[in-house]
Parts: sequence; structure tokens; C-alpha cells
Amino acid sequence: MSGAEKSGEQNKLVVEVMLEEFRALRSEILHAIRMQNAVFGVGGSLVAVAQSLAQNAGQGEALHFVVLALPPFAYLTLSLWLVEMARMMRAGNYLRFLEYEINLRIKDTGLLWETWLRSQKTGFFDPHSIQRWAQRVIVTLIFAIAIGGIYTIAVSQQDFVIHRYYFVVLYGLLGLILFIFGWPIVLIKRMGPSEYTTGQSHILEEYKRWRSAYCAELKL
Repeated sequence: MSGAEKSGEQNKLVVEVMLEEFRALRSEILHAIRMQNAVFGVGGSLVAVAQSLAQNAGQGEALHFVVLALPPFAYLTLSLWLVEMARMMRAGNYLRFLEYEINLRIKDTGLLWETWLRSQKTGFFDPHSIQRWAQRVIVTLIFAIAIGGIYTIAVSQQDFVIHRYYFVVLYGLLGLILFIFGWPIVLIKRMGPSEYTTGQSHILEEYKRWRSAYCAELKL
């Protein structure tokens, strides 16, 4: 076998390994999407039920318990959703570079999904925009319910919880932390091809440097 043939076989093997990784990450993304829908479905339903109970529980201990449970329910729902959202985005960003690497090796545009997603100039009524705004509305609504629960605890005229203001401070701090770390994920925008090649060329260059350093570490 000549050197060129050996190199071609090696390149083919590398592409096959990359494609297997690509499939695994696509499966992870699909699983993350299913989990996001499940979290919003189950968690959102629990928050809605708690809110409904709070409105119909009168002034007894049942109301107090439900009001105390509202912020944790809301925060748990948002936290689980943000975890799956971040996992999906992380895998998608890496797949963008994997597409680049595979297409470079096969000298053709064989994989384009993540690149295509980033190439779309979305209008307000575009499916991409509708999806993002729907997510923002849901997240905002759940935050509002949590804030409503905190406010109810703060202004309650009954000492139904010893040192209830500790709960107000605790829930407020947890909400602030969740907002600081979570809202950038909600607002993030996919980078388009021009941002990889012109406006933010350092991103692609950083990937190339990382790959070169890793190959050197493996002595390839």
C-alpha cells in the first residue's frame, strides 16, 4: 500500500470515528430537548397547581404551606430546564466545529445542520424566533410566580412561619443567582457563519489551536 493510499485509509477511519461522535452528540441533543419539554410540562403543571391551590386555600395553614412551596417549585423547574438547555447548547456548539472538521477532511459540505441553523437571518415571525420568545415567556412567567410567592410571604399579616423573612431573603437570593446565571442562556443567540470567519474569527482560530495542541500532546 502506497503512502497516499495509507493516508486515505487513515483519513477515512478518522471521519468514521468523527461521524460516530457526531451521532452520539445529536442523540444527546435530542434527549436534552425531550427533557426540556418534560421539565416544562411536569414542572409547569406543578407550579400551576400550587398557584391554583394558593388562590383557593383561604387563610388556613394549607395556604401558608402552598405559598412557601411556590418559589422552590418554580426554581427547581427553571434549574432543571437550564441544565438541559445548557447541555444542548454545549453539544450544538461542538457539533458546529465537528461539521467543519469533517467537511474539511472529505473536501465537501457533507454536514451542514448546525451551520445552517446559524446561517438563518431570523425575522420576528420566523420559527427560530417564535421558539426563543416562547421560551422567554415561559421562563418569565415561572419567575413571576416565584416572585409572587415571595411577596405573599413578605406581606403576610400572620406569623405562619417563624422568622418568615429568612425565607424571603433565602428565596430572593436563590432567585437572583438563578437569574444571573440563567438569563444569558435564555437570551443567547446562535453565532452565524460570518461570525466564525470574519467578526469572530478568533473562535475558529481558538479551535484550531486547541486541536493542534491536543494532537501534539498525543504525538500525532
